[in-house]
Amino acid sequence: MSKIRIAVATAGLAVIGAMVPIGSAQAAAFCDTVYNANKDDGNVRAYADNNCSNYMGKTTGDDSDWGNSAGGFQGSDSERASSVMNTGTYSGGVNIVKFYALKDYRGGHSCLSRGEKYVDALSRNDFSTGTSVNDRIRSHEWVSGGCSKFMS
Repeated sequence: MSKIRIAVATAGLAVIGAMVPIGSAQAAAFCDTVYNANKDDGNVRAYADNNCSNYMGKTTGDDSDWGNSAGGFQGSDSERASSVMNTGTYSGGVNIVKFYALKDYRGGHSCLSRGEKYVDALSRNDFSTGTSVNDRIRSHEWVSGGCSKFMS
């Protein structure tokens, strides 16, 4: 085969490789890397895309409305998260993030414990009301319990 054909074939394979989505093992490895770089910093983090990609923000506190101009998540952050991470601490026993479908800590909820670390695809999780968590979080608070639904 000529050098030109080999170069064209190699370029074609490179394009195909770039189009193939990241495998779940690679995605988990990326979330693990992000988690390990930030563990124990006391924050909840949210990402607009799966696999801890397209960082939206972080906060150590509660946020009653991800769509307003106050708190750790603001404006277009409401109903946009597709993956989340809990790098919180065990301060005072509060180490669970309780995410809500509505602002002001209302509606269905789904919790992420410190031990679970992160959820790389919220589409696999539902609120306690049965609706998908993906692109539907509107508020969150740190709690020590009171969760009837946990993410996986």
